Amino acid sequence: MDQQIVDEVIIVDDASRDATVAVAQGLPAVRIQVHENNRGYGANQKTCYRLALDARADIVIMLHPDYSTRRNHTGNLQ
Repeated sequence: MDQQIVDEVIIVDDASRDATVAVAQGLPAVRIQVHENNRGYGANQKTCYRLALDARADIVIMLHPDYSTRRNHTGNLQ
């Protein structure tokens, strides 16, 4: 993630059982929110958008966690 373009990445972990939080903690400029119980995709989005609004984000790009979005899907954001 290019830190000259991205100021902060918000990761909402919806009570996953994988290493999402552990991996995210090793990344720069990441805000992590963990749901204690699985609330579903809609609640995950609501949490993410609320945090983005609280952070006064100019641009929000939502990527679904099931790999349905290719890594290069957003193209060059410069």
